[in-house]
Amino acid sequence: DQAWDFAVPIVLLKIMPGHLRIAALYYLLMRMASVVLLPRLASVIDTKDRIKVVRLGLLIQFAGVSLGAASVYSLWIFGFESPSFSSVKFSVVFLFMVIGGLLGTLGASLMDIAIANDLAPSVFSGQELSRFNSRFRQVDLLTEVGSPVIAGLLLTLSDVWIPMTGFLLVVFWNLISFFPEYGILSSVFQERPDLQKKLMHISDGVRKSFTRKIAEGWKEFFEQ
Repeated sequence: DQAWDFAVPIVLLKIMPGHLRIAALYYLLMRMASVVLLPRLASVIDTKDRIKVVRLGLLIQFAGVSLGAASVYSLWIFGFESPSFSSVKFSVVFLFMVIGGLLGTLGASLMDIAIANDLAPSVFSGQELSRFNSRFRQVDLLTEVGSPVIAGLLLTLSDVWIPMTGFLLVVFWNLISFFPEYGILSSVFQERPDLQKKLMHISDGVRKSFTRKIAEGWKEFFEQ
């Protein structure tokens, strides 16, 4: 995830030099949509079995990276050195790129919440949970530092026969990582079948409308 988030804007600036606003607009739209849609998607954790949530999260991520990679590569193939939203072709590619980025972000966020906030507290307790959370954050911080470095090194690779070789390696790195991730989580559920299913409940908070959640959330924030 960290490598992908680092690579996309770098590649966009390489394809469209001098057009930082395109990369900025991409991230702005993606984050705004994520703020609106993530709470609704996260509510799935409370209504579905854990194994189904894992499959959904990884599937969304896989689809997001695939669509995003195809869109970025299309920008290079079509040669949009001077992009303009007056061009229907560019607008369509940009839209798919935003959708791909949104799916990837939603899937990653869903997996983080499902593992750290739902699965882990059901497996560990007390001091064990504290140690797990500490290790979890250490790995997260390590990837935040290390992944951009590795991705940056990969992006320097180029081949005459395979344009954007480094970017394709980052894409492959992302897509292939979903399989061992699913295998590891599946092994946890195989060892602890009781974790696959959980008591389903829909809290009153889930039933509230989006606008009501926003209003009550800000009210509580200012009260605190």
